[in-house]
Amino acid sequence: MDHFSVTGMWASMGLVARAVIVVLLSMSALSLYISLDRITTYLRVQRSSLDYVRDLGRLLGTQDLKGAVDRSALKPQSPIARIASAALLELGRGQEILRGRQGASERGFDVLELVQLTLIRVKEREVAELRRGLSSLASFASAAPFIGLFGTVVGIIDAFKVMAATGEGGIGAISSGIAEALMTTAVGLFVAIPAVLAHNYLNGRVEDLVVDMNDASSEIVAFVVTEGTREVEAVDP
Repeated sequence: MDHFSVTGMWASMGLVARAVIVVLLSMSALSLYISLDRITTYLRVQRSSLDYVRDLGRLLGTQDLKGAVDRSALKPQSPIARIASAALLELGRGQEILRGRQGASERGFDVLELVQLTLIRVKEREVAELRRGLSSLASFASAAPFIGLFGTVVGIIDAFKVMAATGEGGIGAISSGIAEALMTTAVGLFVAIPAVLAHNYLNGRVEDLVVDMNDASSEIVAFVVTEGTREVEAVDP
């Protein structure tokens, strides 16, 4: 058997080195799964959100709050739709409070603040959901090289133990053992490099989606400051 082939090195590896390889390959599989899951999720979110944002601007322009909320129910995959729905429902609730309570605004009740707090709360929850799995990718990217290095150190120690036990000197006596030890470092880098690239790419996609959420939130706040406030004042006895 060729000791420098992958199968040959695997057959002659110690228990620790094999365990390290298994752990690293498991991390690689999980990294691939997380990356594919996040990519498909972000693509669905982006498509759904683009459609909703176009409708949101039109519906707010006609002050059709119910239509905007109903439209958000048709876009369950869009975080922007969920953010807008929660904010507009709070706006409606605030308007009802102002209609039913004389002097509510004088007692410190602020519809705009209510909507802004809702936007912040829901947006933070949606961003956390979008980032789900990215921390695992970052952990794999940072830990994999060190796990591989651990296997290499253990393998080199074993190689020198073999040389001491056999009494043979020279690099030839330990070259096979060192090659097996370095295999774990190579696998660690094989896991870490794609994980780093995937994490940075996916983090960039999340930042793009956050910008879209902020734009939609600003549009809703602007609506509350202008049309929303006028509507409340118009019906307030």
